[in-house]
Amino acid sequence: MRLIYNMSFISPLLLLSLLFSGFESHIISTTYNQSNASIAGQERGEFFSIQTSYDYNRFELNNVSHPKSTELSFWYVLSSNLEFGLQYDGTRLYDSNDGSLLHKANSRIVSFYYRFKLQNMLNIDYKIGAFYGEVSVDGVHLSSNNYELREKSIGYGLVFQKKLFINKIFNTYSYIDVHYILNNHHLKYIENGSLIPNSSRFLRSGLGFVFDFNRFQLAPYITCNDGYCFGGGSFSLVFKKF
Repeated sequence: MRLIYNMSFISPLLLLSLLFSGFESHIISTTYNQSNASIAGQERGEFFSIQTSYDYNRFELNNVSHPKSTELSFWYVLSSNLEFGLQYDGTRLYDSNDGSLLHKANSRIVSFYYRFKLQNMLNIDYKIGAFYGEVSVDGVHLSSNNYELREKSIGYGLVFQKKLFINKIFNTYSYIDVHYILNNHHLKYIENGSLIPNSSRFLRSGLGFVFDFNRFQLAPYITCNDGYCFGGGSFSLVFKKF
């Protein structure tokens, strides 16, 4: 009887370990994005913006299709060059055979940066800052085995940005961001409250181009998260200060 109980406990762990490897356990830093309006808004002064993004993420999990991820962000930039952000992200993982929903991850992230305007030959500005996020993952494998998956991440980093060219219709900017990530996640067995903790430290980097049409921005980007790279695109709207 004891052997049967142990096997019933180990089997879900093997299954859930696939979930860990599938999501790479770096959900927050994978879905986090920079503010397009901030990168393109060096001369705007104080403003508020709303941004939405779409990622095509390649989480390597057997027998599932690549998940879809969408973000909704709110950014407030002060004339003193302080930048605050709130972001919600929803990642959905579907079965590649029948299209059914397997897992969903909901992230909440808060961030702040201080922007510097430099007088240099390359006309490159930069900002320094940090973000903090928490995520919860729900899905059929977790709920059926009485598990919860939670994650927290802190990122410290730099963002370099540069205006490339100007025309009558839009301005074009480029940016590179590099962050050092401190990630902690755990599986919690609901019945007895036991935890399976894990932590990691790694670099996150990204490259993007922002096409600024004054009141709205379009931006394709590539993000590399602990050596794994994927692409996406985002759209943002700019509003004057309250």
